[in-house]
Amino acid sequence: FSQTELPAEGCTLALYGSGSQKASLERLVAELGLNGAVRFEGFVDDKFERIRRARARVLPSKREGFGTVVLEAMAIGTPVVVSDCEYGPRELVMGGRLGTVVRTGCPSALARGLEEVTSEPGRARDRADAARERARRYDVRKIAREYEAAFLTA
Repeated sequence: FSQTELPAEGCTLALYGSGSQKASLERLVAELGLNGAVRFEGFVDDKFERIRRARARVLPSKREGFGTVVLEAMAIGTPVVVSDCEYGPRELVMGGRLGTVVRTGCPSALARGLEEVTSEPGRARDRADAARERARRYDVRKIAREYEAAFLTA
């Protein structure tokens, strides 16, 4: 993003975890003049509470095997914005019915998606119940039973 592409006033990108790329990301944020718009939170114990309080959970992947972070957000009613990469996210949000799908690798499309989610909280709330129900489909206990049944009948 550039400063001009940032969505809704008051939005802040919070990055969680730590790793070898943190220093280079901090430099990039400074170079782009986004210091006030990005926070590096590090590792946190209260991940689900932070997801619950967020205005949106974003998965801007170029490639994705499965979007567990999308399901986590859907399960607790946090709106999601996902890139339309191969596999996973589009299917999880049912083609955009349960979350916002944006063009992969396009910062302005991602900014518009975030703007949509943050400026239309009523629409996000309308999607929340259906999104929670969709996330339940992937409950670990349910999936484990399905795997067990598949292996026992093979």
